[in-house]
Amino acid sequence: MKGLRTSLIITTVVFLLLFLSLVIINEIKYHFVQNFTDQGMSFILLCIVGIILLTLFLVNCLLSKRDLINRNKDLLSLRKKIACITENNETIIMEYDVKDQKFIFWNEDTGKEARHFLLNDYWKCIHHEDLPIAQELVEHMDSRQTNTFVCEFRYLFPGAAGYSWQSNEIFPFETDKEGKPITYIGVCRKNNDWHEMLDELKNYKSKVSFITSISGIIFADFSTKTNILCCLCDGGSFKGYNMTLDEYLDLLHPEDHAKGEQVVQMMKEHKLEHFHTEYRFMYPWEKEYVWYSIDIAATAYDASRQITGYTWLNRNNNAWHKAMEEMLELQGKAKLATMQTSFLSNINHEIRTPLNAIVGFSNIMCDEESYEERLKFKNIIDKNNQKLLRIVDDALLLSKIESDDIRFKLTEVNITDFFKKLTDEIRPTIAPGVQLICKKDKPLISTVDITYLKNVTLALLSNAIKFTHEGTITLDFSLENDGLYVSVTDTGIGIAKEEQERIFGRFEKIDSFKEGTGIGLPICKAIITKVNGKIGVESELGKGSTFWYWVPRRIVDN
Repeated sequence: MKGLRTSLIITTVVFLLLFLSLVIINEIKYHFVQNFTDQGMSFILLCIVGIILLTLFLVNCLLSKRDLINRNKDLLSLRKKIACITENNETIIMEYDVKDQKFIFWNEDTGKEARHFLLNDYWKCIHHEDLPIAQELVEHMDSRQTNTFVCEFRYLFPGAAGYSWQSNEIFPFETDKEGKPITYIGVCRKNNDWHEMLDELKNYKSKVSFITSISGIIFADFSTKTNILCCLCDGGSFKGYNMTLDEYLDLLHPEDHAKGEQVVQMMKEHKLEHFHTEYRFMYPWEKEYVWYSIDIAATAYDASRQITGYTWLNRNNNAWHKAMEEMLELQGKAKLATMQTSFLSNINHEIRTPLNAIVGFSNIMCDEESYEERLKFKNIIDKNNQKLLRIVDDALLLSKIESDDIRFKLTEVNITDFFKKLTDEIRPTIAPGVQLICKKDKPLISTVDITYLKNVTLALLSNAIKFTHEGTITLDFSLENDGLYVSVTDTGIGIAKEEQERIFGRFEKIDSFKEGTGIGLPICKAIITKVNGKIGVESELGKGSTFWYWVPRRIVDN
């Protein structure tokens, strides 16, 4: 259509030039004195050209009107589209006349002015807290600035029940000869949804802040590119404190430094996506070390899925550790109370038994005339005196162990002679059907504390004698691993597997009907442990037991 109009215009111009040329030629050549025929022909030719020219002009007018109608339709369609966009997007197009200081709102459908108002009415629609922002906007336009201006404030639209947030973008529109704006176009959009979402986000942050504050949680971000750890506040914004990995290590408790080095190594390698640990840490704004449970997760990646950032969740775990310490303390007290009750019960029985024998036979011996009977009673009294003294010695030794008052006096001892004398002393206390064997004859010299060596070995032998009614009890010793290995093997009743685990516990008795306070074996373990030795038992129920210990001593083999 546009090409056709252009062709018509060109044709019209050509015919118009032709018409004018003919008129001029006719005037010059004939001067209106030629014959009628010649004049008539020229006149007819001029009329034909004029008619053609008029026809072309009318056709051009019709086409122009049709094009204008189409343009109006396109413009109306465009306005409807703009109106649809602005209406659904809650947007208003505004014009500001600088000279009259007048705001004009346009009807996007018709392109005509919908309403206008002056500054006095404009100020009344602005929320009082946002007046400085609106004044800055008007000053920008009144000073005829050529740059755009963006602002936001609360505005009361006509007929609305309350203020709405309005985002404004102002652009220069018409300018004068000097290029200064004389009108501005403003695109004003309601922004309530954004602010509602912002309020919800603030409420969510407030809840998170409340939870993190009462839970003792601190957030942190770590960048693998900068190797900087940024501490965040409860709501998620930066706390304003950054630290390097070396500074981070300096803030760890000395005993937990190894755990911190694991975290630093993980950050440097940045291969793992999740990591958990726990240690004591003192942030610069804290005054003492605090137990923190640390959960680290990868939260940022580059285009090749390589980890570029981690988020740390550090939870104060002091309360849990305090509760655990209190629980362990109470558990220890309860266990101690149970052991003390067991010990008092056992020792009460063990003390009363020899005391009753001593008192009873002492009274009988005074009335007995036979020398043989008095001698028999005397031996019984002596035997029970020894038992009573052993109980007192065990109790005193236990007291020393509890107060960590064990002191060793090392002397050079012939171990072979020492153990032979010990077995000879204890042999009379063995049941008639049991044989006590000391295997070594070769002399062995060792530097030991003879008192504690005797206490431990005697306790193991006494324990074997107590539970062996027939067979053998064998004391053996040898050089092993630069130390002295001693074992006592019996053919007694043996110990069940589950009982072997608690046999060295304090005040524990496998058979409550047997004599003993339940502190013999625990004392042995305490003494052996004190000299960095080892002690244990190997047994099978009904087939006997082997109690052994090893002490790291320099042994000289003669």
